[in-house]
Amino acid sequence: AQASCTPAHNSLGLPLEERLPPPPLLGAERLVAVRLRVDGAALSPPHPEAVFEDELLWNAGDTSLSPSDFAARAAEELSLPPPFAAAIAAELTAQLAATEKARRKKPQEATHTPPPPRAAARLFVSLLRKE
Repeated sequence: AQASCTPAHNSLGLPLEERLPPPPLLGAERLVAVRLRVDGAALSPPHPEAVFEDELLWNAGDTSLSPSDFAARAAEELSLPPPFAAAIAAELTAQLAATEKARRKKPQEATHTPPPPRAAARLFVSLLRKE
């Protein structure tokens, strides 16, 4: 008898352990390239000795981590003064909003589908015959 694959069992019919959350649905990713730079001298109170710079891909389709949570964690891990968390969150939120606004304005680009190989071959042969 062949084992069936169900959500609770693998393809060998063995039960799966429930340790990890289920993976996100396919197509749910919306990756946004973000470049963050927060100069401590511009904060209130100023911290001219510190600058935060980071480049990352943010998944706008994943709501498990907010810009505020990311900023708080980054500031804590790098031992940055408290005003940095709010400034990082504000910069990240502004860039994500600008990207989303641009995405909505941009019309859906038509996808180019190449002709099937046989049609392309016929076209090539017919072009050769004309010469």
